[in-house]
Amino acid sequence: MNVSPANSGSVNVSGSITYSNSPYYTIVSNTDAKLEAFPAKGYKFVGWSGDLSGSLNPAYVSFTCDKIITANFTITEVEPDGKYTITVNQSENGAVYPSGETKLDKGEEQKFSITPNTGYIIQEVIIDGVSKGVISEYTFLDIKENHSITVLFTQTHPPVANAGNDQTVDEKEIVRLNGSNSIDDGNDIVTYHWTQTGGTDVILSNSDSASPIFTAPDTDGVDILLEFKLTVTDSYGFSSDDYVDIIVKDIPTQTIELEKIPFTHDEKNVLFFSFENVSEILALSPYNVADSLTDTSNQILKMNYGLIDIKIKVPNPGAKAKITRSNF
Repeated sequence: MNVSPANSGSVNVSGSITYSNSPYYTIVSNTDAKLEAFPAKGYKFVGWSGDLSGSLNPAYVSFTCDKIITANFTITEVEPDGKYTITVNQSENGAVYPSGETKLDKGEEQKFSITPNTGYIIQEVIIDGVSKGVISEYTFLDIKENHSITVLFTQTHPPVANAGNDQTVDEKEIVRLNGSNSIDDGNDIVTYHWTQTGGTDVILSNSDSASPIFTAPDTDGVDILLEFKLTVTDSYGFSSDDYVDIIVKDIPTQTIELEKIPFTHDEKNVLFFSFENVSEILALSPYNVADSLTDTSNQILKMNYGLIDIKIKVPNPGAKAKITRSNF
């Protein structure tokens, strides 16, 4: 890595380096290295020569063989017309305004605005060979010498929202939406937002989380469809949407009306139920009963007389269940 003329500046080399003793560097084969030229006081960087051409600074070079590269600088001088020049160097896929060369008198100032094209972002801005990172504007103040501004743009892709697979659930079941499989090139998704777009309104635990939960609503005897939209946004403001459907199935239920049966207040008098092909007892409630009931291993205690509403869950729609009643 050479500098011309001598002592006019320096070059910083970064990448997969196994040996470094300027001007010699050993770089792992088939890898890229970043070369950044820094002019000494009174000089400005004008371009590369040898196995690298152009004036982009920093430059990125793929090393597949030995290379000899020279960073070229020139003395900063006042132009013959007595003005100083600010030179804009930029890659494609964006704009710098004003562009080209801008001539200014001593003591003046000049602002530059940087705008990437759609689908691109600012990768780096270099002022007089020194990186300023990612900025969208820069102002040169109190001009006393020539300057340069180099702008690099790079392509970016919006994140890809993934609202998860469609689900089929039972009424009153706890349901979890899942947007955690959404992806972004830079792994920098910064916001998730869920919106219900159809069906009976439900309350999400946190509509701005990746995986909120809600309780499936009552179906009133008919299966219902709930629809949700997930929007994910990355740190550059790019976003995308995805949709998911949740089908809430009605749970087949049955009310069994029993005849009025007299009971004493003796706790040994028990009404006993046994269940067949029942996956869950959802409700077991008395009607017109003087004393409260206690459910202990399917036993109803201290019942005077009345009607009982039994709500059960069967293994699958249309299945038949058997409830046997006995008293002793």
